[in-house]
Amino acid sequence: MNKTIGFIGLGVMGFPMAGHLSKIFEVSVFNRSHSKSEKWKKNFSGTSYNSIKEISSNSEILILCVGNDKDVKEIICGKDGAIDFLKPGSIIIDHTTTSSDLTIELSSLLKPKKILIVEGILILCNITLKSQINYNVFLECSRDTRLKRRLERDTSERGRNHEDVIKLFENRLDKMHRNYVEPIKKECDLILNTENNSKIDVLIEIINKNLSEK
Repeated sequence: MNKTIGFIGLGVMGFPMAGHLSKIFEVSVFNRSHSKSEKWKKNFSGTSYNSIKEISSNSEILILCVGNDKDVKEIICGKDGAIDFLKPGSIIIDHTTTSSDLTIELSSLLKPKKILIVEGILILCNITLKSQINYNVFLECSRDTRLKRRLERDTSERGRNHEDVIKLFENRLDKMHRNYVEPIKKECDLILNTENNSKIDVLIEIINKNLSEK
């Protein structure tokens, strides 16, 4: 997959999320406070834009991680909003904590495809959810990689102590993974190795095949 990604909202969550994506994909960013965009560029590789019009015109996938319903509506369908500049077939991914009312309202404007992607470590433990999901994907990596990634995230992004992170991982999290996460693998249709940069082309093909059949 070689799609250009536009990321709007560089707050506590958005800043590192956009950074992680930039290690694999071509990413551009926009933030209402332009100083945050400039700070992001100093830490990661990518482009910063000065307006929603610019980032929407140059993105095939637009990711939002902003404050609330009002922010999302303003970005997508406000004056000079994304809906006026995104190319046909573009994808909008919203990580904002919003209401179900907004989801229904925007669905009438954006004409979404009939596919829903649900992400979560333990979602297949929920019987109701499990019964409604028709394709399951497991993201796999080694114990050492899981520990390394947690150390990097918790110390650099959450300000936690190095020794405390290791202690939590060894005394609780690793055991929880073996008992509750690892067994889910046998329930999955596809297992993706994420030890290095993930090759998600096969997943994109599966999604496109399902869309063409609907």
